[in-house]
Amino acid sequence: MHTRPIRAYELDLFVEAGGTGHYKEVKQYLESMFTAGAMRPEWCFVVQEEERVFGRVALGALPGADRPLAMVLLDVYWEGEHLVPGTLLLRDVLDRTRAMGTEKIEQMLDDPPMYPQFQHYPEKESNC
Repeated sequence: MHTRPIRAYELDLFVEAGGTGHYKEVKQYLESMFTAGAMRPEWCFVVQEEERVFGRVALGALPGADRPLAMVLLDVYWEGEHLVPGTLLLRDVLDRTRAMGTEKIEQMLDDPPMYPQFQHYPEKESNC
């Protein structure tokens, strides 16, 4: 199992990794963030084993920033065996943000869940 950034052509993989059913809205959000320069494909990560994707998270910033400021679109199944992929995803992504020069990173969490986040485990995600 490993964490990796998506490639530009893997946007659909990243969108589907959320498993929320809000594919159209999330894809439009990502495309608008890429266009604005507030997010990059290399700041969008999935945790996977072979072809199976267990979760995702994207990093965002102010438009034109050279390093990320916040985690958005964090979607991991926090139940049972999925605790391991979620922990791995967060550890690896936080290590990568430090390597990019980000000392402190925020997490965007909408309560109640809404566009574009649609969190299904807000009680788990708020404790990250």
